[in-house]
Amino acid sequence: MINVDRALKGDRMMKAVTGVSVSEFGELAPKFGQKLEYEKWDRYEQGVKQGDREREPEGGKKGNLRNTLEKLFFILLYFKYYPTFDLLGFLFDLNSSNACRNVKKLASILEMVLPKRRINTIAELFDILQIEDL
Repeated sequence: MINVDRALKGDRMMKAVTGVSVSEFGELAPKFGQKLEYEKWDRYEQGVKQGDREREPEGGKKGNLRNTLEKLFFILLYFKYYPTFDLLGFLFDLNSSNACRNVKKLASILEMVLPKRRINTIAELFDILQIEDL
């Protein structure tokens, strides 16, 4: 299993693995965690209304992505490298179908908490992509 704590010890490793610095990860983690918690309880309430929910969130088998930091690390690594679900599952000790389900769930949450960027000019696009003017 990948060691998130080891990556959090320095920017070089964090940027290499996730594409963000330790401080950027630290800023994103609380927002991601809050949205993750909200979505968990929202799914629970919807399940109760539909009559197909038997236990509260946190009940049942615990997943291999144990906390918010591991989940955020997982989805950032996925977007940095786009590995196959087989490889992603291998890295995080999941089967490929669980890796796929986690990507779908966590990607939507990450999208909700990332700052929106609107590009108005070609110069702004070049700046974001770090391309020198042609």
